[in-house]
Amino acid sequence: MSVIGEYLRVTAAELDRAIRDTDWALDFAEEVQDAEEETDPAPAKARHFSTYKTGTCPASCWRAQSSP
Repeated sequence: MSVIGEYLRVTAAELDRAIRDTDWALDFAEEVQDAEEETDPAPAKARHFSTYKTGTCPASCWRAQSSP
């Protein structure tokens, strides 16, 4: 089981441009991600966030999810 979430903090101007130009948005997101992998900024300054997680759900997890 895996969960992948990718988030990018953008300005209003960047969001507007991304809506109009999706190719630019993809390139921009990749540039930010690559730059932050090299510099590892503090969470307050980071623009790229990932919730990538893998693993299995333990039995207690399944019981909790199926309980009313």
